[in-house]
Amino acid sequence: MTVARSVVASLDGVQEKVPLAPFTTFGIGGPARYLAVAQNGAAVERLATWASEQQLPWLVLGRGSNVLVDDGGYEGLVIIFRRREAQARSIEVNDLRDGSLRVRADAGTSLAGLARWCSERGLSGLEWACGIPGTLGGAVTGNAGAYGSSMSTVVHTVEVLSDGGRRCSYPSRELGFSYRHSVTLAKGEGLAVLDVALDLKRGDPESSAAKMAWYSQQRRNSQPKGRSAGCVFRNPAGGSAGALIEACGLKGFAIGDAVISDVHANFILNRGQARAEEVLRLMNTARRRVFERFGVRLESEIRFIGPLSLEVL
Repeated sequence: MTVARSVVASLDGVQEKVPLAPFTTFGIGGPARYLAVAQNGAAVERLATWASEQQLPWLVLGRGSNVLVDDGGYEGLVIIFRRREAQARSIEVNDLRDGSLRVRADAGTSLAGLARWCSERGLSGLEWACGIPGTLGGAVTGNAGAYGSSMSTVVHTVEVLSDGGRRCSYPSRELGFSYRHSVTLAKGEGLAVLDVALDLKRGDPESSAAKMAWYSQQRRNSQPKGRSAGCVFRNPAGGSAGALIEACGLKGFAIGDAVISDVHANFILNRGQARAEEVLRLMNTARRRVFERFGVRLESEIRFIGPLSLEVL
C-alpha cells in the first residue's frame, strides 16, 4: 500500500526511510519505511493508531538492545519509545498495606535508570537490573533477568496497546513468563507495552548501592566491551549457551565484521560494519556445531526484525 506523502507530513514527527542501525546497540539494520520518536504512552498510542489506519505494520523499539534488524530494514512504522534516565514526573510510588511499595513507570523508562532511581529512594528489589541497557517495556517483554532474579519476580501489572487500538491491563500471572520470554507479549509487531507496575520493598539506600556496585563489577568482568545485542542464545535447561559454544572452539570465530566474543562466547560483536546476514550466519554456525556435538538446540534470545530466521535443525 502507498501512503500519501501529504498524510505522512500531517503526522508530526514521522520521518521516512530512516536507518535503524543507530537505534540499536548492535549498530546493525537497514531503514525503517517510517520512524517516529514517542515521549510517552499517549504518543505511542497516537502513532500506532495512525499506522493501523494506513494499514501499515508497526512495532516499538526501546533501547534496541536485544534485537537484530534485517539489512533490508522494516516495511512499516518503527516507534522509538525510550528515556535516557528515569524521570520523577513519569514514576508513581504507592504504599501498600503489606508494607511493600508499588512503583509505576512508563515503558520507555531506562531499566538501569529506574533501578538507580529506586535504590536512591530506599526502594529495593531491582538492584540486579542496574547494568541492563534496555527499557522497562523491553525488559518485561523479554523477561530480562540477572543474578537469579528477573522481571517476573517484580512485575505486578502491565498496560498494553494492541494492534486494534485496544488497551489491556495484564496481571503478572497472565503474562506467561518463562526464561527470557513472555507468551502474552511475544508478538512484538502490532503490540506495545505502555506502562508497568512493579512491587518492591523498602530497603536501605547504602545496602542497595553496594549491591549494584557488586553487580556492575561482575558484569564488567564477565561481559565483552563493544557493540552487541547482549546474549545471543537462551541458556538451555541446566546449562550455559556460552560454555557450549566455547567448547566447540568458536571463540573469536568471525564472518565479516561479526565475531563471536573471545571473552564470552554467547556474545556476537559488531567490530565495524557488520551486517545482519553475517550475524545470522554466525548464529547458524554456532547452533549447528553445538547440536552436532552435544545434541542441544540453542534458541535465539534476541528478537529478529524483518525477514530473518534461523536454520531448522
